[in-house]
Amino acid sequence: MSNSSLASMFIPARYYTKGRDGRHIEMITLHHMASILTAEQCGKIFQGNRKASAHYGVGINGDIAQYVDEANTAWANANWDSNCKAVTIETSNDQTGGDWHISDITLNSLIQLVADIAKRNNLGKLVKGKNLTWHRIYCATTCPGEYILSKIDYIIEQANKINEQEPEKKEEFNVAKTYKNGSTIEKVYSDTNLTKQIGSLDKWEQCECLDIVNGRYLVKYKVNGTNNYKAGFVKYNGGIK
Repeated sequence: MSNSSLASMFIPARYYTKGRDGRHIEMITLHHMASILTAEQCGKIFQGNRKASAHYGVGINGDIAQYVDEANTAWANANWDSNCKAVTIETSNDQTGGDWHISDITLNSLIQLVADIAKRNNLGKLVKGKNLTWHRIYCATTCPGEYILSKIDYIIEQANKINEQEPEKKEEFNVAKTYKNGSTIEKVYSDTNLTKQIGSLDKWEQCECLDIVNGRYLVKYKVNGTNNYKAGFVKYNGGIK
């Protein structure tokens, strides 16, 4: 089980439970610090006598610290079952009281952290109240404050966007199409860098194209004057039918 690379420091909490009582991570639970703190300051509190902890904290400057390994159970939700199944995050406010506002920089770091936790733990698409939850669901508390609650849909939307970004597009290619080398002799190489020639194709010769690798065609071609076949790389020149 991995931890987030977004955390710039690890400040081990005093109170937590090793392991997850046979459970698996199923959700993320949001909290607020009810204070204006850096992630480090929050960690120092968890090293004191307060019998509570969280896996991560996002500070007033957007800094992220980890307090409990994700493989272990933080004492955060005041509910044992949810503690065992959740990765928990404390979030700094930028003003106290009222709707317990948090800054935009803290909010952005929180979104990045939520997306990272969801992706690494294969939580799939985040769904409000299911795999993205908040403290108030599990006990009578104002945590995580009205402002974060008003941003839950936005947090989910942005985190899902991060995780649903399309990977770098690779060229679409159907294996076993016909390759036609055009009107010139085509050299065939042993590698995609085209450094060692191993054969050639006569002009207008056609052969089976197996794949595209690093921008080169991998072709299966008949060795001149024989019934034997070899595979090698040729330049990409659009000669696919």
